[in-house]
Formats: sequence, structure tokens, C-alpha cells
Amino acid sequence: MKIAFLAKKGGAGKTTSSLLVAEALRQAGNHVAVQDFDKQGSSTKSLMHSQSEVEIAVPKNEYTYIVFDTPPNLEHSATLVAVREADVIVVVTGQQVVDFWEVTEAVEFAEKTNPRAVVRVLVNKVKNGTILARSVDESIMALKVKALQTHIPDRQVFAHFVGGGGWNVLDRAAQVVAGKLALEIVSLTNSSSLGRMAHATARNGEAVGENG
Repeated sequence: MKIAFLAKKGGAGKTTSSLLVAEALRQAGNHVAVQDFDKQGSSTKSLMHSQSEVEIAVPKNEYTYIVFDTPPNLEHSATLVAVREADVIVVVTGQQVVDFWEVTEAVEFAEKTNPRAVVRVLVNKVKNGTILARSVDESIMALKVKALQTHIPDRQVFAHFVGGGGWNVLDRAAQVVAGKLALEIVSLTNSSSLGRMAHATARNGEAVGENG
């Protein structure tokens, strides 16, 4: 299964989201790789610094899951490649109103470029307890796009994670968020084999929650 993370502009949290999902799937015992299409190479650097067991994708190698971290540019050739190959496309956005302005264009781009893929919006950096956080669902409904139920909260631990700290710097709550997000994404397809994989991920996610 190939999962592409997409955003029209930088700073939305593509790399953080990509790595959280990849790491959660790896913690569940899956063979996972990240294909870093962003020229900054942040995903690659993070994996190397944290000595993660998530692999950097090698052409022609077989993986259970490949996660694509794309450039913050819908017109970039690498973005097109990733979107065309993906089974699931996740459009990442912050919770600010100005962030939502970019979502519809990114979703339309993904759906037009790859009609067979499942496209969902992921809201990142949610400040729990704020007025903006309470209005996230309303904002998504107004855009008439489909969003993931799992949101990523605005917490420093995620910055530490992507900065090279790796899975072990995440506390229990953060690991549970990552596990739920990964499970929700892999459950979007209708494949029975992926359904079994999602079930296995759920079991391991519970264990992570208990032990993290």
C-alpha cells in the first residue's frame, strides 16, 4: 500500500505526519519505507538521526507500506509522481482559517490526478480547548471535503520526534494518536488483506498504548 502526504505550502506538517504514520506501522510489525520526495530531505535526515527501523525506500524493493513525503508544491514533478502512484492521499493542513483556504485546491488536484485513490484531509497542530479547535469539524464540512477523524494535536513532543528523537521520545498519548492515525488510514481501502493488516495494527497499537 502506498500513502502520499500532500500540502500546497510548507509548514503544514507533511513530514511529521508521514513519519508518525510510518513509525506507527513499523511498531505494529510491518515492513515500512519512506520515499522522501522533498529536496530538503527532512524525512530522510530524521530517520537517520533516530536510527529508525523504518527504511528509506529503494527502487524495486517490496514493502508492505510505502509512505511518500512530497514537496510543498502541487506543480512539482515529484508531487505528481507520488500522487499518481498512491493508494491513499492525505492532504495535511493546520487548523487556522488561512490554512483551510489551501485545502480545496489540494484535494481537487489529488482527485483529478489520481481518480482511483482515496483522498482525505488531515488536520495538524490542533490546539485543544481553543475556539479554533472546536470549529475544525465545521470548517471541514463547509469545504465539503472528507477528513480523517484523527487529528494531530499541537504538542512539542512531535517536533522532538521529527527532529531526530524517534518513536521513543513520544509519550503514551502521542503514540496512541500515531497508532490511531495509521489505523484509520490503512483502513480506508476495501482490500481484505489490508483489512487484516489494519486489524494487526490495531492490536499492536493497543500494546503501544499500554506500554508507551
